[in-house]
Amino acid sequence: MVAENNASSAVPSANRVTFLKRKVISIYDSLQTLQNALTNSTLSAINECGLSVRLKQIERLQTSFDINQTSLEELDLREDFDELAISMEISVRSEIAKRVSILPCSTFRDQSVLSAQTVRAKAPPAIPALKLPTFTSGYTEWADFYSMFTTVIENHPDLADIEKLQHLRSCLKDSALDANRSLEITNDNYAIALNLLEKRLNNRRLVFQAHILEMLGLKRVAGGSVVALRELSDQFNAHIRALKNMGNTEQIAGCIIVQIILQKLDPSSQAKWEERLEDSTFVNLTPSWEHMATFLEQRCRTMKTVNGKLCP
Repeated sequence: MVAENNASSAVPSANRVTFLKRKVISIYDSLQTLQNALTNSTLSAINECGLSVRLKQIERLQTSFDINQTSLEELDLREDFDELAISMEISVRSEIAKRVSILPCSTFRDQSVLSAQTVRAKAPPAIPALKLPTFTSGYTEWADFYSMFTTVIENHPDLADIEKLQHLRSCLKDSALDANRSLEITNDNYAIALNLLEKRLNNRRLVFQAHILEMLGLKRVAGGSVVALRELSDQFNAHIRALKNMGNTEQIAGCIIVQIILQKLDPSSQAKWEERLEDSTFVNLTPSWEHMATFLEQRCRTMKTVNGKLCP
């Protein structure tokens, strides 16, 4: 009698078998659902804590599957389940390993991911996060802003284009923000937004002239103030360094002369000069005093002709 009881307890009842089948299939479906959610793009967007959670979720499903499948031999999904679980675990661990290789000081602490040969060096002190500068629309500020943004955001390996666009929008103000305010926050619009700013601000001639104008507009030092004198010196040297990165001493001197003369002209002549510079000939050129002399001569002849005076 005891033997019969033991035998009957060793074999699952019909209801028990049905329950186990449903349980195993449910666990298998859960694993497939998780696999569909963990695409390459999704994995790259998940932070380190999230990756750790996904690994533990896969491990829990494996444990639950093993327990239920062991009691059920009629429905054998073990081979398919194990193959799927191993494939998913490899994907998640590969993503983690890639980040560890890129960011050796990563805060990820799941020791199951780290190799036994990992060198456990003393962690360096934490470095404060870089704060992106705010950009309005100044030609003289574009190069520094673009360099910083490219280093911190554009070249970041783990940021999607939609995230880069959000960072870009958060840095812009005034007319720079107005230039791409109408663009929706999407992956495709990131390149468009950056290109709009590039076309408007990455103009060698306008950047060169902007530095000259700001340098000529520096405030006069009054009262023998050492602080004011130091500020003037720092600002002047900053503009000179920027100008030397774009042209030689002769070009800088020529542009200074042009701006001095330009400020002496009437508004109509100033407008004509700017129209002349918009010609494709001047796109990559720095206007020199020779260009200004030629313009003034032509302008005089034009005005004499318009006024009915043909004498030289």
